Amino acid sequence: MRFSRAIAGVIGIAALVASAALVAPGWAAERHSGTVMAVDPQAATVTIQELVENGKPRTVRVHVPAGARVVVSEPSGTFTSAGEDFTDTMIALGEVRPGDFVVLETDGGTTGTVARDLIVTLRAAAK
Repeated sequence: MRFSRAIAGVIGIAALVASAALVAPGWAAERHSGTVMAVDPQAATVTIQELVENGKPRTVRVHVPAGARVVVSEPSGTFTSAGEDFTDTMIALGEVRPGDFVVLETDGGTTGTVARDLIVTLRAAAK
């Protein structure tokens, strides 16, 4: 009985170490979501306001490099067993507008936040 617990403990620790090794490269990645406050295509930045702890607003400015994926994600009207499908349409950073709700997948780097993906999930009303 004691031997079985020892083996189970060793296997558990080994599994934990192995899973940490697999996840470690992605630890720095961050996700931000919020309402677009400003877009500067020349500086390749977007500024959003997101809600954090206890609903307090926080402003986040993110660099969106030329290689980042910028899309509008809209329901396709097709339903599958997993739910509704979405269609992603590539757009230029300059087509993102204040008031859009976005999700940003970033590198979470220490030299500034750099987006890998900018997904517009809800468009602001056109003016």
